[in-house]
Amino acid sequence: MDLWRTENWFAVHVKASREESAALNIARLGIKVFVPKRLGHKFVWGVSSPVLKPLFPRYLFARFRPDVHLRSVSFARGVRDVVSFGDRPLSIDERIISEIRARVNSEGYVPLDSEPFRRGDRVSVEEGPFRGLTGMFDRELNNQDRVELLLETIAFQARVRVEKHWLKLAREAV
Repeated sequence: MDLWRTENWFAVHVKASREESAALNIARLGIKVFVPKRLGHKFVWGVSSPVLKPLFPRYLFARFRPDVHLRSVSFARGVRDVVSFGDRPLSIDERIISEIRARVNSEGYVPLDSEPFRRGDRVSVEEGPFRGLTGMFDRELNNQDRVELLLETIAFQARVRVEKHWLKLAREAV
């Protein structure tokens, strides 16, 4: 089977923050487009608001026949290029796209494995220099890999910044 003449999924590299507009421009060509999302947060004046963000920033998936649509997709507004090896676009196995689609929840995004924390949640630090301590989750920082929490010790309460993946929700003793 000739990849060039069959319809397959391809990864499309797009300009920064242009996933939606590039997807719209490609869809106008009559091509199926898939832009998987994740739940993120936007901070405005220190207040966190939930927002959907691309699961793969600067990439989207498009299903097309290269012999018919490669040039049109490559030059669609917002597109940098179609991920290729040499002069041939690299197809993505249908099973991978199906697996990602199967993980999209009813709210339209792929939930990530990390536990969501809310302001005021009691958390325990599982790794790093504060391992074994508990505190209160305050907020995610802009890069979302680090968070701020209020550590509770016998003598004082301190505001610290730690890696998000070091935390677990504290289990209350019964």
